[in-house]
Amino acid sequence: MADRHPKTQLSVDSGESPLRNAGSTFAAVSEAQPAEQTTGSARRPSPRLPLEIVRAILRPRTRNSPFPDLDERKQLLSCSLVSSLWATAATEALWERVRYHNPFRFERFVAASWARAGAAGRVRYLRLNIKERGWTPQRLDAAISLVGQMVGLRTLYLTLDWGEDWSVQGELVSAALTRCPELVALSLGCGNDLRLGLEMPHEVLLNDAEAAAIARGFARLQRLDLRDSPGSQSQFGTFINRVGSALQNQVPSSTSSTNATIADEVSSMDDLQVPYDLLGSEFIAGLAFRTIRELVLKELPENALSDAFRALEAHPPLISLSLVGTRNLPFDLLAQFLASNGAELRVLDISCTFPDLDVLAAANIQAPRLEELVIRSHRPKRALSVANVAFLEKLKETNPRLCRAVFLNPRDLIVTSPGDMIRIPHGGTAIFVPRQARALLDGLDLDFSHAKSDSMLSVDFEHFMW
Repeated sequence: MADRHPKTQLSVDSGESPLRNAGSTFAAVSEAQPAEQTTGSARRPSPRLPLEIVRAILRPRTRNSPFPDLDERKQLLSCSLVSSLWATAATEALWERVRYHNPFRFERFVAASWARAGAAGRVRYLRLNIKERGWTPQRLDAAISLVGQMVGLRTLYLTLDWGEDWSVQGELVSAALTRCPELVALSLGCGNDLRLGLEMPHEVLLNDAEAAAIARGFARLQRLDLRDSPGSQSQFGTFINRVGSALQNQVPSSTSSTNATIADEVSSMDDLQVPYDLLGSEFIAGLAFRTIRELVLKELPENALSDAFRALEAHPPLISLSLVGTRNLPFDLLAQFLASNGAELRVLDISCTFPDLDVLAAANIQAPRLEELVIRSHRPKRALSVANVAFLEKLKETNPRLCRAVFLNPRDLIVTSPGDMIRIPHGGTAIFVPRQARALLDGLDLDFSHAKSDSMLSVDFEHFMW
């Protein structure tokens, strides 16, 4: 055994020490040319990899998730056995992305963070689900204190319990917005299904200085996602309205010239996802449309959509526009907007607006740079006619860069014969297409699947992590 596992001697200036493996022997620790390691006085010192390079090597490569998958976690644990330097980099990689649903496990994480000096400052992405049982006020206080130490935090995803007293949870949101200078992406979700009238609005006690500080935190964001938040008739809505007034004071109006220099302080919010009843058209037009590039508006009434399009005309063109759930979408109004402001648009999502391909065929959906059109519905068509496919063909001709026209839901499958039915997943829907239409469909070179692309609408966590 001694011949097969010689004890490797490290160079004095390597700055590393070997870590013991699962067995009784030491693992090889050289980062460069381990096969040329020698023992005794004739050995040649091996060069040392800088910590920054090792960090880049161990950085998780998961594209559609902010967290490393199981295989990547195993690789990180294996790499931690190489040397103390690799162990440090692997530990940092695991600490950079933190998510907890269980309050008891989070309590252990809090204890570990206090035991490691500066550990909280390594966290880049934090996801907490506070609607689970066990999140006592004491644990929430610990979370508030810990978030205040996360000076490097860039992305925060919170699922809160709006049915409880929101004062403590509001302090958690406020702590992140005021004490995390690197925070650029914020998502707030609702853990309870609140019905209108069950929760009375409560007064949010914020003085002017606190509201202004929180408003500056909002203005610093590049991504704000409030789609799953309760509406304006809630404690959170009251909080947003209180902060919103302070936030609007920081943004110059379209006709103001005296406050023009303040515009530089409102940095680069480029993605806003929010229900219309929570933030009104004045707030959206005054804040987001000046710098926003991606816009998601949920369930807008027709008059609100007209106001939004009118406000958008005076602002830079969008890259991505989503009108998810807007019923009876006026396609003529949408076509007019695209004709005047769609020069830069790459992604258009009109999912669950109950569009029918026959209705869309009558609309002039045209944008020179459009790459992705999402037209999924909760009530999909059970069959596509030759005319429907001809419309998709025309859509491809008028939008030459179009590569995805998504009308399939996750379990939908295009079939042309009864034999194709055996490939439909459980709970899936068969979309029948005549053979003639299927030949045309295959020739379009379009992706109709539900899988998210690397589009502007997909959450690129890597962008906000680093």
